[in-house]
Amino acid sequence: AVVSTQSGHYGRDPWTIVSSAFWRKYPNDYSTSVVGTDTIDRYIDDDGKLHSTRLIISSWKIPSFMKYFMPSPYGYAVEYSVVDPVQKTLELRSRNLNAASLFSFVEKVVYSEESETETKLSHEARISCHACRLLDRKAEEWIESTVDKNAKFGLLGLSSIINMVESEAQMALKAVDEFASDTIKAVDEIAIALDGFKSDTLRSVEGLATETMKSFEEIKNEAQDGMGVIGEEVDRLRTDMLDTGIKST
Repeated sequence: AVVSTQSGHYGRDPWTIVSSAFWRKYPNDYSTSVVGTDTIDRYIDDDGKLHSTRLIISSWKIPSFMKYFMPSPYGYAVEYSVVDPVQKTLELRSRNLNAASLFSFVEKVVYSEESETETKLSHEARISCHACRLLDRKAEEWIESTVDKNAKFGLLGLSSIINMVESEAQMALKAVDEFASDTIKAVDEIAIALDGFKSDTLRSVEGLATETMKSFEEIKNEAQDGMGVIGEEVDRLRTDMLDTGIKST
């Protein structure tokens, strides 16, 4: 069996960004060997961990000495992954489905938080061939070199997706800031409008009150004038009645 391992860091990229970018890894401009993925199963367990099972379809340039054993250029692998949001780890294991009687390929990849700004990557692949004793070693070497090359392209591909996710996050934050700014501006404009409406209303109420008081004063004055006239008329009638009474006597 041939074992190929590698590990590295994603520098300034936090685990949350890397784990988010992982699910959008395919397609990308670097990992052109992967032609498709399909989610078979996905669930969250009682501990809050996300379990996923995916089918990975790849296209490999099979060398001529292996075409007799692997006539199809497409490889199918099943991938099991577990995301632990508490421990901040993303662990996946994959193995080949087709040509399993000729060779086995088992891969393990773990993305774990190294710090708040760094993500650690560990990668391990186990390869063994048992198709033909004369060709097994040669086939293992070819698979190993192909896996190493695809892993390097995979890192470049994931980095490109991380850059895209970060760009989208910045755009989203900018949109939120603009929305918040527009909302504050709109609220301020509404407050100004309400203040203006309040002032206009107060002026209208004060004007109405003034006009009402003026009308009351006018009515009062007119009533007083009317009472004066009535009083004068009553006095005149009283005088006339007295005069009439005197004359009758």
